[in-house]
Amino acid sequence: MNEQIDYNVRLIAFYLPQFHPIPENDVWWGKGFTEWTACVLARPRFEGHYQPRISSELGFYDLRLPEIRDMQASLAKEHGIFGFCYWHYWFNGKLLLEKPFEEILKTGEPDFPFCLAWANENWTRRWDGLDKEILQKQEYGGHEDDKKHFEYLLPAWKDKRSIKINDKPLFLIYRPKDIPDVSNTINRWKEWAQSKGLPGLYIVAIRNPIEKDKFEFEKFGFDGELIFQPDFYALHEFYKDISKDESILFKILNSTDIVIPYDIAWPIMAKRAEDVLNQENVFPCVIPSWDNTPRRKKGALVLHDSSPEIYAKWLDVEIKRVINRDKDKRIVFINAWNEWGEGNYLEPDLKFGRGYLNATKDIVERYLSNDMGKNINKKNEEEVKKFFLNREEVFKQFIEETIRINRFLETYIDDYALLDFYKEYTRKLEKQIMNFYLSRGGKLLLKYYRWRDKLFPEDSKRRKILSRIFSK
Repeated sequence: MNEQIDYNVRLIAFYLPQFHPIPENDVWWGKGFTEWTACVLARPRFEGHYQPRISSELGFYDLRLPEIRDMQASLAKEHGIFGFCYWHYWFNGKLLLEKPFEEILKTGEPDFPFCLAWANENWTRRWDGLDKEILQKQEYGGHEDDKKHFEYLLPAWKDKRSIKINDKPLFLIYRPKDIPDVSNTINRWKEWAQSKGLPGLYIVAIRNPIEKDKFEFEKFGFDGELIFQPDFYALHEFYKDISKDESILFKILNSTDIVIPYDIAWPIMAKRAEDVLNQENVFPCVIPSWDNTPRRKKGALVLHDSSPEIYAKWLDVEIKRVINRDKDKRIVFINAWNEWGEGNYLEPDLKFGRGYLNATKDIVERYLSNDMGKNINKKNEEEVKKFFLNREEVFKQFIEETIRINRFLETYIDDYALLDFYKEYTRKLEKQIMNFYLSRGGKLLLKYYRWRDKLFPEDSKRRKILSRIFSK
């Protein structure tokens, strides 16, 4: 494999090891079941719904084959991905889906950086709509299980390919609050790691994407936090508000599923990740797309009409947010490399080919220079002012419409990194917005001071930005 290029930021893609048969899935779902079984059976649920999603150049692969694992790593490396984060399944000593990674560890191939993320949650019959029927219960065994788990993980942490932060192997935990006495587990692991010649461990808590409240990760001994995506809580709150009213920006496409345009959804999720700007040990995450209808008979979430171009805008935003950090912490996670059952993958498919991979490479290559991150915010602030001054009337109309979806612009006006989103969005909607107002006789064309107080509280940063823009 060719030498790794230093892109000045590390992109780490989550990797699902579900694409091979295991005895447990044979019993639960039928002989030979893999992730592909659900994917190929998916069908469109509304007009324009992109299903089924079909893998192209890698085909319906089997992860027991080393050739497939090598091809995946080569493809990722070629397109700017630094490493994979393999999902790891440990249930009080019982392992599931462990074979692909164990082979990677045993053979030393592919020679591609990795870390592990412990997916510590129950396995249920969610795919059949039976969330409460547990197939494999997530249990914890205290000190004895911590020791066994540590000994199993130690070879991975000592491997030369292990991804490190501050020279410490990186390890993530999906549901940190579910572990009894989690601080004791973490402290024990770190002490045992040092006794085995490692400088310690860098353990990252994954923020639960269905909860509103933040997790005080440092209080429990975690070194960092990942703001995992998609942010289900933010999207569901937004959807609840929008679904009460019709809008030219929004339409409920299916009564049993939640359908949100991707270009509307990604800024909402990016906003909830703003802690990344204030804490160097908080890491962002992006998703290229999302559609888990193959896994859910009802109640799925579809981020509709994703494209490589729109995904690239979000990726660029998150890289800008971390590019001025210490180099070890310039990390952006991508969910995911190959989550086909959730519609979030970078691997080539029949519709886009290598589109998402090429978009990833195009963005990450902008950051080859060590000076790329300097003065980004100052430059974008000037561009924001210039852009809105030139399009004041369109901007006013855009604001007035967003009063009906009040979380939208109120949330994002002060994030200069989203400038490109505004440019594209106003161009795209300008004609629709004009028709919207003309059809109502212009009655909703209110003056700036009529709606300013609704969206922008006095003395807020957003209010000051708008005052500067409209006073010129």
